[in-house]
Amino acid sequence: MATNTLYWVVYYCAIVCVVQLPLTVTQQQDEDNQSDVSDRCRNGIPGTPGVPGINGLPGPVGPMGDFGLPGDTGPKGEPGLHGSHGRPGQKGDKGQDGSKGQSGQEGPSGKPGPRGYKGMDGMRGHRGAKGETGVKGDKGSRGGQGLPGTRGHKGDSGQPRVAFSVAKTTSTGPATEDQVILYDKVYANDGNGYNITTGKFSAPVEGKYFFTISGVRPRVTYSMFACLMKNDVQLPCIYSSDAYNRRYGASTNSAIVDLQQGDIVWVRLSQAYSVYSSANDLTTFTGHLLYSN
Repeated sequence: MATNTLYWVVYYCAIVCVVQLPLTVTQQQDEDNQSDVSDRCRNGIPGTPGVPGINGLPGPVGPMGDFGLPGDTGPKGEPGLHGSHGRPGQKGDKGQDGSKGQSGQEGPSGKPGPRGYKGMDGMRGHRGAKGETGVKGDKGSRGGQGLPGTRGHKGDSGQPRVAFSVAKTTSTGPATEDQVILYDKVYANDGNGYNITTGKFSAPVEGKYFFTISGVRPRVTYSMFACLMKNDVQLPCIYSSDAYNRRYGASTNSAIVDLQQGDIVWVRLSQAYSVYSSANDLTTFTGHLLYSN
C-alpha cells in the first residue's frame, strides 16, 4: 500500500514538473513561482523518464537575416568543356586605310600577251630632208604583168576648133543698096572659117554655132539697120535711130544657128542705112562652134 502511495506521489510531481515548466516559459511567470515548482519537484524521487512525445508541427519561416560577409575565394576549378560556336557577329565599320607598304621586289616577266588589233593610221609626219643619193643597185629581174588599170575618162571626140572674132575700124554708109559689112581687123580665126576679103564666114564642119553682132549708129541724121544672114536667109538684126537728137546709139544681138558644112554666115547693111566705127573697134562680128553633129 505504501509502495503504491509513493508511486502516485512521484507520478504527480512528474506531471506537475512537466506541465508547469512549459507554462512558466510560455507565460513568463515571475521567478518566485518557478522556485516553488522547483522545490516541489526536488522533494520527490525522480521517476523513470517517460516516452518521448511526438514532434510538434514546424513553426512558420522567420524573416530573412542580414547578409553575411563574403567567404574566402575557393580554389581554381578545372577548365570547362568548349562551348558550341556562336552566331557570326554583325559586319563592323570599314577601318581606316593603312599606310602604303614598301614596294615589293620586281617579279619575273610574264609570257607575251596575244597580238592586239591594228591601230588607226597616225597623222602624216613632216617631210624629212632629202637624203644623199645611194649607190645604184643591180638591175632587178623583170616583174610579172600587173593588173589592168581602171578605165580612163572619155577623151575628146576630136571636134575641130572653130572660132573667130573680127572688128570694123571705119564707118560705112549711107548704103546705096544692101551690102556686106566688111570687118578689116581680125582678133581670132581658128579653123580659118572667116574670109577677111569677102567679110563672110564659111562653116568648115556641120554643127551648132553661136554668133553675135554689134554696131554703132553715126551721130549725124542717119540710122543703123543691119541683119545676121545665113546664106540668103535673114536672122536676128540690130537697129538704132535718133535723127533729132544727133547722138550716137548702139545695138547688139545673138543667135545659135544650125549649119551644114559650107553654109555662109555674114552681116548685111540695109539700103539707106549707115554703120559707124573707128580705131576703137565699136562694130564687131563674132562666132564659134558649140558642137559638131
